[in-house]
Amino acid sequence: MRSPISKIVDVATREYRATALTKAFFFGVFAFPVLVIGIITVLVPLFDSPPKRLQGVVAIADTTGPEGAVAAALEEHFKPENVAKSHQERVEKRLATLREGSPAPLPPGAEEQVRKSLGEPPDVRIERLSASTDLKAEKDRIVSDLPKGRGEATPDRRLALVVVGPDALAAPGSFDMFVGRGLDADLSEQLRDVTATAIVDTRLANSGMNAAAVRALSARPDGKSITLTEKGEAKSNDAAQLLLPFAFMMLLWIAVFSSGQYLLTTTIEEKSSRVMELLLSAVSPVQLMTGKIIGQALVGLTILLVYGGVAIVTASQFPNIFRLIPLDKVPYLAVYFFVAYFLIGSMMAAIGSAVNEMREAQSFMGVAMLVLMIPFFLWNLIIRQPNSTFSTVASFIPPVSPFVMVMRLGQTTEPIPMWQVLGSALVGLVSVVIAVWAAAKIFRVGVLMYGKPPTPLELLRWLRYA
Repeated sequence: MRSPISKIVDVATREYRATALTKAFFFGVFAFPVLVIGIITVLVPLFDSPPKRLQGVVAIADTTGPEGAVAAALEEHFKPENVAKSHQERVEKRLATLREGSPAPLPPGAEEQVRKSLGEPPDVRIERLSASTDLKAEKDRIVSDLPKGRGEATPDRRLALVVVGPDALAAPGSFDMFVGRGLDADLSEQLRDVTATAIVDTRLANSGMNAAAVRALSARPDGKSITLTEKGEAKSNDAAQLLLPFAFMMLLWIAVFSSGQYLLTTTIEEKSSRVMELLLSAVSPVQLMTGKIIGQALVGLTILLVYGGVAIVTASQFPNIFRLIPLDKVPYLAVYFFVAYFLIGSMMAAIGSAVNEMREAQSFMGVAMLVLMIPFFLWNLIIRQPNSTFSTVASFIPPVSPFVMVMRLGQTTEPIPMWQVLGSALVGLVSVVIAVWAAAKIFRVGVLMYGKPPTPLELLRWLRYA
């Protein structure tokens, strides 16, 4: 006669094979990372159209004075030699960014690729309008010059009409820029910024100051924030430091709830199809539930390893981000996966045994899911204040404690006291024992009950008398 442990192993093996060794599971788990890699390597390069070029005529009605100082500043900005110089500075700045953090020289053709990504420099001619010009006719000309169909812009196309009144030179001032709907939003913003800069330069010149000198002196210095880690120096990335703990929590969430959902679905399907009765002829209800939970735990562990491996391999291609990943905290991810899964899995198994269809299960899970969504709602505050009263207390309240602790351990700004890590893990393990015990009682009664689903009060009675 087979031992109870052997029967549990048989059930767990059956559960894992029925879930993980299927085409649907393989497609569901691997489809997303393959899709992401495919988009990055195949689809993104197909968007290879160069940026649109700012090319055409800008009409300006400058009434700030008889000399039209703002118009003159715009003419100076769009001089071919000044445009070429500014464009070259952008290319060199982009190349310098690519060289940062990489001792290897840039590959051949890097400069050409950068120039292609930046597009061609602007080719704009400024046309001054007199005070007697009919502005309505100028606006109509902009509309008539809209490119038809897929036609390219031409050097003679009227791009915009800029109206600068005398009040523009009094801070903060204002001006009007009329553009056609055919002008790209980025190009429109670029033209608006250039006009605003010309107005500021005019103000400085009127005050007896050299605009170029003032701009050079007031330029913000390029401060580089460098994080010191055990693996060396890494250029700080505020977004990465904020999102990495969230990514750890999401990884745990996906693994736990994917496998938990499989457990709930298979339990309901086996009960509604009466397959459960055949299984119970060979094993006890507790052995069946234990085997199902362990089998789906292996499914969740598979998901965790696949997605975690893909994430680490992808991050390794970006050294500055990879150095920020606290790899020494990865073992804690396994511990809290165990705690989170067995808490959620026990709940799923109990609910699946007590109901007859998925719709009935949703009503039981509603309140529980609202509680479990708390880490999602407050993830930003938890990461930014990992040692706050809420973050500390939530680390000891199952079932949200595993998700909160993973985020707290994933951040690198504040150390988490070791007693809290050990205490949270201990509380989690004790809660797992209680959850499995309660799920076993509900499973023993509910697995062979059909008809009207029990109420929450009836579930409490099952816990008392089962």
